[in-house]
Amino acid sequence: SYPMNAGQGRALQTGFQHARGDWTVCVDADLDYGPEHILPCLRTAAATGALLDAAEAATADLSEDGAADALRALPAVRAHVDEALRLYPPAFLIVREALGPDVIAGRRVAAGTVVSVSPWVLHRHRKLWDDPDRFDADRFMPGAVPPDRYSYMPFGAGPRICVGAQFALTEAVLVLARLLRRFRIRFAGRGAVVPRGFVTTQPDRPVHFVLERRP
Repeated sequence: SYPMNAGQGRALQTGFQHARGDWTVCVDADLDYGPEHILPCLRTAAATGALLDAAEAATADLSEDGAADALRALPAVRAHVDEALRLYPPAFLIVREALGPDVIAGRRVAAGTVVSVSPWVLHRHRKLWDDPDRFDADRFMPGAVPPDRYSYMPFGAGPRICVGAQFALTEAVLVLARLLRRFRIRFAGRGAVVPRGFVTTQPDRPVHFVLERRP
């Protein structure tokens, strides 16, 4: 397990569970986040995502030779990817073991304690984000105030951050840009798509879209 030092523990300040399983404590008990907040967020995300302008994708060089430079020319596409990862982080829960005693938010953590860090909770915390339930890609546009280091961690943090994080972001931005260049994209289903936590964050059913070729 990755050893988490005192500074990292205090910076994260999330829930933790004792290794023996005899008690569980939520550090921020006033979070008050429930399912009633999720469905409006999903509807808003679907409506806002449809407004992503394809102008960037139309002018960027998305050829194999120009792909690296294209990333810098696609700030809006990247911002939409980042905001989607904020609301629906692939790893909704990260688990680490405390190799030594520590104190988190005034609570003692014994060696061997299993510490659960939830990007899902961090990314929707009202103390860390303005209007956190709303899909707002402007949070990640150039000139916006960047989020605090440990308030946004869709791929984890520290020595064990996902080794494929940069590749995944690059792939997502370029693939989305190529799709936007060629197609108008609209949701083809009915009702809200509800996220489920399995090994990763997944939709509750297959999600279908209609691609309309641009003239």
